[in-house]
Amino acid sequence: FSESGNTYGGYAKNGTASSNTINVYGGYLSAIEGSIYGGYVSSGTAVGNAVNIYGGTVGGCVYGGCIQTGEAASQATSNTVSFYGGTIIGDICGGYSCNDMGDVTTGNTLNIGSADSPVSGLSAANLVNFQNLNFYLPSSITSGASVLTLTADKATTLGSASANANISAYLDGNTSLASGSKVYLINKSSIDAAATLTVYTGGTA
Repeated sequence: FSESGNTYGGYAKNGTASSNTINVYGGYLSAIEGSIYGGYVSSGTAVGNAVNIYGGTVGGCVYGGCIQTGEAASQATSNTVSFYGGTIIGDICGGYSCNDMGDVTTGNTLNIGSADSPVSGLSAANLVNFQNLNFYLPSSITSGASVLTLTADKATTLGSASANANISAYLDGNTSLASGSKVYLINKSSIDAAATLTVYTGGTA
């Protein structure tokens, strides 16, 4: 539902917002003057939610799960944001706590495209609180191309003090990329990354 310009898959004042899904399609919901929350709680947990952006323009941020007032035991975890097309003007957040309390990273996953719908040339302001990042590259991608460009002039951190981020790049086996070609999974001048990168070509790591 929508409230104050924002769109929520699930909303709870206290308790749990879990297993909710929001799908945004270009041409159907072409612009949102606010942010999208897969799951949102004033106090509690926001886990296992999903947001799928297929097209259109999101005027604010995209949150898999968000806690307004977190505590040490609070969780905004195991949420998934999948970005297939369109434009996200704000940040993409796997989990978020407005007062920086609780676990807001563990198990949160970002998918840029999918095996059936590989993409490149997408953009957002920033990435926040993801443990797993999957990039699906089309066979037509060329050397020097960017899959996701981050536009905000603020810090981007991948991974945490307790766990590295897991980054996977899936490249179609029919690609015309030559040996030595460069592709930018995330295009930004500076990223603080504690991450493990695995590249899969034609289904093989």
